[in-house]
Amino acid sequence: MLNISEFIKLNLNIEIWNLESLFFEKDLLSSYYKDENLKVQHKNLKKIYNFKELDDSIKNNKSSFFIHLTKYHQMIDDSLLIKKLNENKINYSISNFDPVKSFYSLKQLIKFPLNLFRRKLRYKNLFPNSVITSGNIGVEESKEFFPKANVISIPSIKIKWKKSLREINDNYVCFIDENVNYSPDSKLLKQTSCTNVDDYYKNINLLLDKIEDWFSIQVIICTKNENNNIEKKNNFYENRKVISGKTLELIQHSNFIIAHGSLAIDQAIASKKHAITINDKNLTNFKRRPWARYDYFLKNKRINSDEIIKRDIINTLSYDLEYYDKYIEDYLKQRNVTEDFANIIYNFI
Repeated sequence: MLNISEFIKLNLNIEIWNLESLFFEKDLLSSYYKDENLKVQHKNLKKIYNFKELDDSIKNNKSSFFIHLTKYHQMIDDSLLIKKLNENKINYSISNFDPVKSFYSLKQLIKFPLNLFRRKLRYKNLFPNSVITSGNIGVEESKEFFPKANVISIPSIKIKWKKSLREINDNYVCFIDENVNYSPDSKLLKQTSCTNVDDYYKNINLLLDKIEDWFSIQVIICTKNENNNIEKKNNFYENRKVISGKTLELIQHSNFIIAHGSLAIDQAIASKKHAITINDKNLTNFKRRPWARYDYFLKNKRINSDEIIKRDIINTLSYDLEYYDKYIEDYLKQRNVTEDFANIIYNFI
């Protein structure tokens, strides 16, 4: 997503620090890297194994510009790292690549004061020089929580903004795979994504059969790089074509997409493609949690995979997608942002 090569083209001296050993148990990391494709391979990668190495690395790079890539809505306790950055008076930026509204429902509104207090408490020792974010909501949120920091507005790094070459000549629909049978992130965070994997795939395949029959169109299974061999080996999708590492490109040229809550929905919105959002009874609340903003924004309502009828999809495909423009400006790219991520950062530092 970060496309480090674009920074290198600008003659910036880049180092990528891998701090996973400081925050995760060895057995969890071994399980996470069960698929070798998940490992970051880059000549500029520096792996740090203990806090002594971290201290030395920070002290040797005090004049450098740091971009801290932990999730802005933190899922791990990295307070010790932040403390070290502050103590060494490091010029660091934090990333808010997944901006969200403060609340999307009445339930979230009721909890808003408590959640706001918790977030402010969590950020009390966070003193970034800048916040890197996207869209109007990202900028507003960053200014609210970090009023003294510079806000760097970029085009979302989750989107392929330039139109790619077409991979498939025929018409097709994208189903965005969630890899519920083996979710590295879930394992790392000790969470469960799906309660009954076999039943989940049974429901999904029945749905995909119907869509192919109703619209006389093939469904392409779009997976992340690490999923390809697993999906092909176990044939979860009943001999459908599985393509890995090309999800964003495939969405750009698709007729429409089918998805749960994948960030690939953002690409569909940026590419003005209809998104059929579905639920399945086997998915857990941990898996469903990030879906709120899509359910709040999209005109079509999320439907259970075993309850969809043809009319539901026809109705969704009838919507004029000009309303997507607001989502793009709110979450993905402000109207006045024209340069790419690397050039914006280059000009800032």
